[in-house]
Order: sequence, then structure tokens, then C-alpha cells
Amino acid sequence: MKKFLIALVILLTAMYFTNPTKDDFVSFVKEQINTHAENTGVFQAMMLKMFSAKLGEMASTMTVRTECFFFSIYTVEMGDEKYRYVGIFTIFVPMQTKSPIPDDFK
Repeated sequence: MKKFLIALVILLTAMYFTNPTKDDFVSFVKEQINTHAENTGVFQAMMLKMFSAKLGEMASTMTVRTECFFFSIYTVEMGDEKYRYVGIFTIFVPMQTKSPIPDDFK
């Protein structure tokens, strides 16, 4: 039982210190845009890379972070659509299968 409690304390401490911030989420969005830009046509790639910083700022204003101490939930509202991500251990996991990036940009 003592080993379990020690392991649990270590796990929760690691989760607390690796809980990503909203700035981390904006960086994640920019990275996703740049990744998808590499898989598009030349013109779309150029436009996406040029505006990735601005799109990241827009994502920041459209995103609500719900702090859960050991992890965070990020909700991005784009029109009628809501996209949720769980931020845990400095990574972001989508809570839906639909991507906010349109298919014609993939």
C-alpha cells in the first residue's frame, strides 16, 4: 500500500508540473497548422505558413481553458462547432474525431 501511495504521489506531481498552459495550446495549434501546410499545395502551404501566427492568436481568443489541476480541457468554438482537447503531460489529445482543419487543407 505504501508503494502505491508513493507511486500515486509521484504520478500526480508529474501531472501537475506537466499540465500545459494556454500558450502551450496556441503553440500546438500553430504546429498543427504548419504540419497540415506541408501536406497541401504550394499556394495553400505558403498562405497557411504566412498566417499561422495570426491563426494561433485567433485560436487563443476562441479557446477557453478549464483548469483541472492535474490536466486542462481546452474548448475551441468555431461558429457552431466546438472542439475539445485534453492537455495532459504536455500533450493535447482531441476528444472528438472530427478535425477543425477542413479536408481541403489536408
